[in-house]
Amino acid sequence: MGPAAELEDFTLNLAHQIATNAPLSIAVMKEQLRILAGARPMSPQSFERVQGLRRVVYDSEDYQEGIRAFKKKRKPVFRGK
Repeated sequence: MGPAAELEDFTLNLAHQIATNAPLSIAVMKEQLRILAGARPMSPQSFERVQGLRRVVYDSEDYQEGIRAFKKKRKPVFRGK
């Protein structure tokens, strides 16, 4: 297997792992990465935006489902809420 095939396998595996997470968490993480990608000091407005995004996740039904599933040692069923 050449380097290109190894990279493709790795990338597809990583994408699959990401896709098994809560849709809301994935969306928030993508937005946070967009905000943080500038590689410059974060403005107070950007900091508040990131904190607000995190609150969305922590207040979500999916977050609670993830905790319940972890405690019961089962696979979570995320609904994007």
